[in-house]
Amino acid sequence: TLGSADPRVAMDLNGRIIVVWSRKSSDASAPGNTLWSQRYSNGNWLTVAQRISNLPTRDNSGYALSPALAMGINGTAMAVWTDNGQTSNAARSIWAATFNGSNWSAPLPVSDGTRTAYDARVATDAAGSFIVVWTQDTNIQGAAQPAALPIPNVWARHYNAGAWGTAQPIGFAGLVAGEGVISPHLGMNAGGDAMVVWVQTHAGQVSIAGNGYRAGTALWRTPAYIDNLPTQASSPAVSLDNA
Repeated sequence: TLGSADPRVAMDLNGRIIVVWSRKSSDASAPGNTLWSQRYSNGNWLTVAQRISNLPTRDNSGYALSPALAMGINGTAMAVWTDNGQTSNAARSIWAATFNGSNWSAPLPVSDGTRTAYDARVATDAAGSFIVVWTQDTNIQGAAQPAALPIPNVWARHYNAGAWGTAQPIGFAGLVAGEGVISPHLGMNAGGDAMVVWVQTHAGQVSIAGNGYRAGTALWRTPAYIDNLPTQASSPAVSLDNA
């Protein structure tokens, strides 16, 4: 009876499945979208669909969209999404809920809420650690910037042993108006190594760039161009093996 969209699915090594999706709110006074989940194992749906995002609070506030989902080998999982209007300045922000194998946590903000954020991705290793990456504006659009051009960069945040690390930009520094990032894609292997690739606009070019993370170091490397030819590039994707 309510419009639903953007389904995502993940599975662990035992064949347990989690599905998440965005669903239109049933509250006519707050018609935003909410994020829902349902689990499947051994030929049966284990639960009725349950909401895992916050409820909308006013018109166009609380609007969960564009989810991403990762599930570990032990049945733990994380869903991330873009939510509109959940912060004091009503900027789009990145939110997450974690699944401990039995229950979903309350939703928590992942981005800092000071700038518009979107395009979240999430991946996990064999130990149940997660990395979330997203695109976030580095500037505030306003009267002081007549062109009102956003300058988005790539950000990342780790989740390990039930605790969140610090959100940090991992793309190129010193971006100016007309430059920025779109379409980040994240890969992570069982040992916790990771790589992010994205489309980078710079100096009139549209290139592919990336950055890597070595497990156990707590440090991202220096971003670098993968494809920097003068012709336009798009739609990068990345995957890692255990080496």
